[in-house]
Amino acid sequence: MEHYEDNKDFLDAIKESFLSYLKNGSRSTEKLLPLHGYIASRLLQLLGHDYDVLSLGIGNGKELVVPGKYYDKRIDITIRHRDSDNQIVIAGIAVKFIMSNYGQNSNNYFENMIEETANIRSNNILYFQIFLSQEILPHFYQDGSIKAWESLSSHHLDKYYALVNDSPQENKHVPNKTFLGIVQLGHPETSKIKNKEDYARFFNAQEFASTFSEKKYEDSSYLIYNNFERYIQGVALEIKEYVNKIENKKTTTA
Repeated sequence: MEHYEDNKDFLDAIKESFLSYLKNGSRSTEKLLPLHGYIASRLLQLLGHDYDVLSLGIGNGKELVVPGKYYDKRIDITIRHRDSDNQIVIAGIAVKFIMSNYGQNSNNYFENMIEETANIRSNNILYFQIFLSQEILPHFYQDGSIKAWESLSSHHLDKYYALVNDSPQENKHVPNKTFLGIVQLGHPETSKIKNKEDYARFFNAQEFASTFSEKKYEDSSYLIYNNFERYIQGVALEIKEYVNKIENKKTTTA
């Protein structure tokens, strides 16, 4: 267990996904495999043999379409509990890794997060969120040239902290638990990088570190900042407790 505490494997998976993004582009699902696969594998280790975890990068490599309260939703990582001959969907995890153009899309990301959380949680399924972004990231024009460099600050994160100030127990739009990860991928020479080709060339030409930002933000009861291992252990515990409640209810009503 101890070697997971430094989050190195998770940060390595982020780096692999980033390199795949540079190679295959933003529309390719290839960039999702290392990161989603690692998260799913680590969660399965913590949950044990009574559970199945479905995701890209693990098992049959497929995501599952889960019925929500209002519409069906393909979920990044789905957790099922083996209940006799049935496999019951217990929880889902949404993963968002922002690699460019955060500013123009930040409100859309947040609104989609709230909407999908309400849809799934209103159907009595636990729903967790993982939000990742580079600390410094490019804003590209459509032609691939760089308009500006964006730097994430507390201003960008305030709405996530405001969201988790509401209780998940009383508000279905609030994720059961949220992970907020701000990562530093190397130190790009922004003055020399003019477009996507320069950007990819810079990272492909050298070894670079994948680390969490040194900026300090607080954790809360429902949000973990820059400590994935603490987060995923909390997710596993909450899933197990939820299943125990379901099993106990069956026993008392039998």
